[in-house]
Amino acid sequence: MQQQQPYSYSTAPRAVRPHGKFREPEPYQNMMFDRRIIRGSTYAPRSLPLATQADAINLVKEAERRKRKLRTRKLNMQQTVPVVPRTPEPVPGRKHAQLQTEQYLEELSDKVPEFDVSTQTDMFMDRPPSPLFIPAKTGVDAETQIEDDLFDFDY
Repeated sequence: MQQQQPYSYSTAPRAVRPHGKFREPEPYQNMMFDRRIIRGSTYAPRSLPLATQADAINLVKEAERRKRKLRTRKLNMQQTVPVVPRTPEPVPGRKHAQLQTEQYLEELSDKVPEFDVSTQTDMFMDRPPSPLFIPAKTGVDAETQIEDDLFDFDY
């Protein structure tokens, strides 16, 4: 009995069409008119051309209008939200008291707790003097003995 395999599709392999690694270079253009080139100091703030400054002013005004509109909408929402009912006034002869209802009670006071703490450090011991550095010997020692003067300066 032969098991049926799930559907699979395959085609014969084919070569991928060749394409360059980089874009084709654009024809020569004048760099003075290229918007990607920044002229002048790169540390100075960039100023907008006069034509776009007017648009920027309009954008700022529009943003202020939106903020004002949002602020008035919030004020209207706050006025229409029903006020949460408060605790009624106490009966004559009684007064309300503040209670802690948390699981763990804590002492409430205006005074901040203060503590006096002191420490004593041990005296520093003098550091022992460092031993004299003598490099380890490497190689074989050899010596030469010269009987007469090595150099004849009276020549």
